[in-house]
Amino acid sequence: MNIRMNRKSTLLILVGLMVSLMAVAPVFAAEATEDGGPHFDDGRINNSDASPVVVYGDGESLEIWAPLYSFTDDDGNTVLHTDVVLTVSAEEIAAVPSEPEENTLIASGGGVSVYRLTSGEFQLIASTYNGETYVLVFPELTPNGGYDSWFVK
Repeated sequence: MNIRMNRKSTLLILVGLMVSLMAVAPVFAAEATEDGGPHFDDGRINNSDASPVVVYGDGESLEIWAPLYSFTDDDGNTVLHTDVVLTVSAEEIAAVPSEPEENTLIASGGGVSVYRLTSGEFQLIASTYNGETYVLVFPELTPNGGYDSWFVK
């Protein structure tokens, strides 16, 4: 009986998180892409991903957002709190050559690392809640520049 209660509690928490993610949908509005996946139009670089982080770039700098925790408000609603986990300034990016001789760390923090690759592209590596690693490679610091992403177990 106790195991069932724990499973039930876990299920309720997961459902609550899913509902809370749906509650922030107006902030992160998405349309379907040609392949049926989401396409977010809020200015993010990784605009077709269901990823553990959201990456925004203004052409010179980066801001990486991630869900940090959830809580239940006074009305019993589960609220997902997101915040900036890493900001990479234009100065930090400019300090690394546009095509370094080896892949070079630009900045890290909040479970996220940003590199400049020898190809000139940027690479973001982020930890996930389930122990996987999210990898994002993108050529420019603006949305709609294209990117590749994948998870590593």
